[in-house]
Amino acid sequence: MKIQIDVQNLKLPPVNTEEMLRKIGTGKAIIFTGAGFSKKAHNTLHEEPPLARELSKKIGSLANLGDNNEDLMYTSHLYLKHGDRLALLKLLKDSFVLMDVDPSHEKICSLPWRRFYTTNYDNSIELACRNIGKRVDSLDIEAKPKDYISQDGLCVHLNGLIENAKVDDLESKIKLTNSSYLSPQSFISSQWNYIFKRDLETASAIIFVGYSMYDMDVQRLLYQTDNLIDKTYFIVHNEATFQETFLLTDFGHVLPIGVEGFSSLIAEKFVQPNPQDEGVLLECFTAREVKHVNETITDTEIRDLLLFGKFNESQVDTTLSNNYQDFFLIERELLKDTIRLIENKNNILVHSELGNGKTIFLNLLSSTLTQKGYTVYSFNEASEYDDELAEIELIVKARKQTIIIIEGYSRAERLLRHININFPDELTLIIADRSAIALRMTQFISTLELKFAEVSLDQLTNTEISNFIDLLDNQGLWEELTALPYDIKFKKIKDEYNGQISGILLGLLKSPSIHERIRKITDELFENQLFKDTIFAIALCDIIDTHKTSSLISEISGNDSIYKMELRNNIYFKSLYRFVENGNAIETKSSLMSLAIINNCYSESYVKHKLLNVVKTFDNLRSISHESNKLFKSLLRFHVLEILLPQKQKALDSYYMELKKVCPWLKDSPHYWVQYAMCRISIGDTESAQTYLNDAYTLARSKDDYHTENIDTQQARLYLVKCIREPDGNKSFELFINAHNILIGLPDNGYKYRQIIPYKDVYDFKFKLFNKGNKVTFEHSCKALLKQINLTDHNSDDLTLIKRISFINKSKFILEDIIEKISSTRL
Repeated sequence: MKIQIDVQNLKLPPVNTEEMLRKIGTGKAIIFTGAGFSKKAHNTLHEEPPLARELSKKIGSLANLGDNNEDLMYTSHLYLKHGDRLALLKLLKDSFVLMDVDPSHEKICSLPWRRFYTTNYDNSIELACRNIGKRVDSLDIEAKPKDYISQDGLCVHLNGLIENAKVDDLESKIKLTNSSYLSPQSFISSQWNYIFKRDLETASAIIFVGYSMYDMDVQRLLYQTDNLIDKTYFIVHNEATFQETFLLTDFGHVLPIGVEGFSSLIAEKFVQPNPQDEGVLLECFTAREVKHVNETITDTEIRDLLLFGKFNESQVDTTLSNNYQDFFLIERELLKDTIRLIENKNNILVHSELGNGKTIFLNLLSSTLTQKGYTVYSFNEASEYDDELAEIELIVKARKQTIIIIEGYSRAERLLRHININFPDELTLIIADRSAIALRMTQFISTLELKFAEVSLDQLTNTEISNFIDLLDNQGLWEELTALPYDIKFKKIKDEYNGQISGILLGLLKSPSIHERIRKITDELFENQLFKDTIFAIALCDIIDTHKTSSLISEISGNDSIYKMELRNNIYFKSLYRFVENGNAIETKSSLMSLAIINNCYSESYVKHKLLNVVKTFDNLRSISHESNKLFKSLLRFHVLEILLPQKQKALDSYYMELKKVCPWLKDSPHYWVQYAMCRISIGDTESAQTYLNDAYTLARSKDDYHTENIDTQQARLYLVKCIREPDGNKSFELFINAHNILIGLPDNGYKYRQIIPYKDVYDFKFKLFNKGNKVTFEHSCKALLKQINLTDHNSDDLTLIKRISFINKSKFILEDIIEKISSTRL
């Protein structure tokens, strides 16, 4: 039976215009204008700027093709190839350099837009803004985002701007022809595409005005994801047909009111929000609310947490209310200590290594503090142009007992400086990061007046280990170890897993049944190459600890699958990951599961080549945001590569060899040669390692104020490696003393103490080959280092102790043992 569709009676869904204007009023909306926006503006010929078809006719007439050819691609390409380009440029300037705009343009431009984007060649936005005393800078997509991204008042012309164009710009900057659209300078392949995707994610509203399907295919800009559809609006002309608007409804709300109607709507209903009003929406911070949704937590939810890192705040609240009796989480003894520190007016710095429970600990902490009457906000890792500084002032003005949690505080230097200067006494801060990053941030933290008490989560107490054993027994996850007695399980966690959550979870992930379960999921997903690349991008973000936004994942993977419902609704994908409430980022956080996926489900060739592609991409993007810069720098560091390519020495060496081809400027970087040397040391190539360290020293000396401690540390390490390998006793001692003289003079930090650990091997394997005088010197050297260690200030609040404390303790034990054994031989 045929179904009759009466198109005449089909209507567009209603649009809540008050909600749209409220979103614009936050100052976080972006506007995208097409050719229809500029109607009623006038150029130097006192005409409206032509639309694409009319422009094609003008160019056709100029080329003696007649004035009825509407194919702009054809006429412009033909004219550029065979015509007078100066005449074409004059035609374009006469057509698109505007002399006046309509009041409706001024009204629309007066709204607090975060950014203007346009496919138009004309200067309607700039002129309208100038008329109302609003400054806006014009850019084309060849401009480097890093030079402009932090400033307000930008208008990005995707197809170029005619006003200041030159003849040479007609091939590249002014997008008229098919070849221009396909050139490497086109918007889709430009750095601005990444910025635009980030703007889509963080915008409160996305407004298209005067947009036409002829301007640019909307599917190249937008994605049919719920979070974007809900905040996207198309202002189309009031005589638009159902056919013209039907496809747009797949991407957002459609208002057929035209530019003038939109202007009238603004004049009638837009009210500039008062920042002092109660209920102003905070977007950079989220207030913690305690919810008890589940009476009990299921075994499936517990396994999803342990294996895939899946949990939500209501589950945390539930396990607290159940006093941990549901075996979902273990009670961390540091939780009570941390709360006591906060009640005594301390700021807190929480740190842990990868996979040791930092995120869950912060959730337990925020839930407990909220129940105690504190107002707790979490920082949402705002991007550089978000309004966290203005929002923190609103929070302070509420005059409540307020705590701010900043996970990944290395991303929030600007916010921390602002609080340090303006509100050091009004807020309590809980900042958290991975231990290695916290160590690198020590110098920055020391510049603040704010003082922090340190909380390290890496080591489980004996009670916590016992509770973890009970949790695993309850889930039957021990497999072949299930029948072992309690004390054997305890010893396994204490010794084999180093008393750390990460060790336990890695052990689970390596078990045959869990490994097979993950492999089955990834095999299904990897049948689609785009999905395979996207999963790799998500896993990489997890391991490096960058915020997993869709824009970043898309850029790493080199495709837009992360936006597609085909992937988002895939049952296998959802078994691994889930999105945050607004759909802009991946919420699930299991760096260990992601590490297991990369190590076990991708070939070493794939990982190496994909990482090199990522480095190449982010070499151009590293100055745009903290996340892109962190990603780029991380993929230069040997300790990160060693995790991503474990036991793959040939691939690691090949990676560093090809890295300088991908980024030629690295050849002039001391840091690169140090990392390459570390790679060569790891595979036993001491000769190449020494060459690369020599290169690093030479380059470092050519740079002003370049500190060589990192190079010195690796040089000492290399001397010790050579010392242990050298069969000749005198030469071996000479290498030892070279290493020792470097280490004794290095600053008191974690990198230094790690290199003292090989002294044990020197004693065990080489001491007996030393002559009598050298043996005495070796003993005195050990005593001198031990004296240094004993003089170290072990203040628990000293941030310089982050991560190095384990190396201090281990090196101290080794030196004491060596000295005792030498002394005992003299008795």
